[in-house]
Amino acid sequence: NYNSGPIGPNMCTYTAFHPTFGDLMGTVTDEGDAPLDNVEIQAWRQPDEGDLVYISSEFTDEDGAYMFDTVLLQGMYTLYAFKPGYQQVTEVDVEIVSEDTTVVDFQLPMETEQVQFYGIVRSADTPATPVVGVTVSVPVLGVWDVTNGTGQFDFGDQFVGTYGVEISYNPPGSNGYH
Repeated sequence: NYNSGPIGPNMCTYTAFHPTFGDLMGTVTDEGDAPLDNVEIQAWRQPDEGDLVYISSEFTDEDGAYMFDTVLLQGMYTLYAFKPGYQQVTEVDVEIVSEDTTVVDFQLPMETEQVQFYGIVRSADTPATPVVGVTVSVPVLGVWDVTNGTGQFDFGDQFVGTYGVEISYNPPGSNGYH
């Protein structure tokens, strides 16, 4: 960003404004204060107006520690902590200060509610047609299944949460191209 102003004929002054960054760190524990590893911490910037803007994610180490090192501009943020089997925790109005370290610790309660996690894979070309032999997986849960004759997959009972689902399909004769 530059701020300019005239100082004479065909001359201007420029003042450069450099973005200012701060650090964010903390630890994540369970309800018994034991450290939790592999918890995803997401940082979303809170603009003056409009929707939150996703900035970055970090994961906790074996000691439950995480750190965003000089990637967050000074300003207000909303933080989310996620781990399968635990309830999501949200921290709102976290202020990142220029050249300073903000500490935010999380304590995640165990998720107690489970649901049946299943679905049907259908053809994009003919939506009424189920697709047989598709491998469907949720890597973070360590579960996978291959669709049956009706295109259905079933992961059984899983904790309530938001998960990324991966789908792969190599139809006969495709040699991996489809």
